Amino acid sequence: SAKKILAAATEQFKPVAVIGLYSGGNDSTVMIHLTRSLLTHVAHIQTGIGIPSTTAFVREQCEVWGLSLIDLVTPPEEYERILFQVRGGRIQGFPGPNAHNVAYYYLKQRRLRELRRMFIKDSRKDRVLFVSGIRVHESARRARRALSSQVRCEGSIVWVQPILEFDDKEMLNYRLCFDLPQCEASALLHRSGECLCGAFANPNELKEIELWFPS
Repeated sequence: SAKKILAAATEQFKPVAVIGLYSGGNDSTVMIHLTRSLLTHVAHIQTGIGIPSTTAFVREQCEVWGLSLIDLVTPPEEYERILFQVRGGRIQGFPGPNAHNVAYYYLKQRRLRELRRMFIKDSRKDRVLFVSGIRVHESARRARRALSSQVRCEGSIVWVQPILEFDDKEMLNYRLCFDLPQCEASALLHRSGECLCGAFANPNELKEIELWFPS
């Protein structure tokens, strides 16, 4: 089970902290609820281009479940810097699929490094567990990723993905069984809305966001 995967990783690596990464979307809500008794902290990244009600939802759920929340904040100007980078004499513009890694680095990965530094004092022996709600069934792109394994080490960070193999039916059944709430963005946009960088946007995405979240 998912809890056994996380418990086994905790026993093996003896981490200084076990941190659930909570975007506010349906998958991460299931993951946090399922593993909450094994987490020492929850972390949420405010990317600077997300929907504020998603962050409010994360804070509310952490309070309801009695979880210690760490807010990691990316300055809004970081996204503008990505848009106006000049490469090969041309302005980069909005990131497409090929530039997703660039957007991820500036908007999220830097915050995760900050999170690591909060807990790791000796990188030779200290370990921190980052618990993610990634699923291979969520998208073909993630299914193809070599990084899609339930437990993997990245230096002093140990990534644990306990619901990696959950399919859509299992996720829906779990949410119904425990009557888990949804954030507004998940209900209306069918994604968490905590990062709207546009790297994998469909042509109507901006209109859809404007319809439901005009502000």
